[in-house]
Amino acid sequence: MDKTINNITLDHNRGGALVAELFIQLQYKNVALIGGPVDHFDTIERGRGFVSRLAEESIVVPEQARCYGDFTDYGSRFRASEYRSRRDRRYAACRW
Repeated sequence: MDKTINNITLDHNRGGALVAELFIQLQYKNVALIGGPVDHFDTIERGRGFVSRLAEESIVVPEQARCYGDFTDYGSRFRASEYRSRRDRRYAACRW
């Protein structure tokens, strides 16, 4: 490892946009978001990038298709299963 590197940053906004790019390539039109804690910086930035990139293609992620939990595997699975049990679940889901 290079000892001159003393800081690494993550571009969560870009990460969300990259996931949106995949959904666009797969031609998903009805998209849901399953994120971490609603007030967590990572969740906010990833969601912002994801939703913004989809909006550029006129794909809207409605509020009822946004679920928030925690960053644990259990929490993500729980939110995904909770979402799948809804009657209005017409959306492809993204979790992070």
